[in-house]
Amino acid sequence: MKNFLVFGFCTVLIIGIAFEFSDFFYGSTGIMESGIINIVGVSVFEETGKTKIVDEPEDETKERIIEILSKAERKNLRSIPVEPIEGNRTNYEIELYFSDIYEHRFVYLGEKSSIYDPKREKSWEIINAEEIIPELDSFFAE
Repeated sequence: MKNFLVFGFCTVLIIGIAFEFSDFFYGSTGIMESGIINIVGVSVFEETGKTKIVDEPEDETKERIIEILSKAERKNLRSIPVEPIEGNRTNYEIELYFSDIYEHRFVYLGEKSSIYDPKREKSWEIINAEEIIPELDSFFAE
């Protein structure tokens, strides 16, 4: 009976660890990695090219943009190849600076949405950009 209980406990433990690893590798996390976030600038891509629409926004604008971006999630541990930015496939480029970890990130939202880390030279796919883009469109239309 004792061997059966040890076997059962080990089986439950292994299954639990397998679920945690699968969530870690194939799950998603938010793109905001720290608490102190500065928005360096927001650019929009139009037919004429890239236009900076916000440069170091004030408190209210900054908070609203951070609130919208905090809903964005990226895939865990599955970086995608860094591709050149194309205006016809990108709506927004948002440059973030995380003050407490001293790192820049670039958020590209459009047909192919990603967050780019220039320090590591890696990019991760944003999986819910279709929810984020309309909110940014309505915010900047005001």
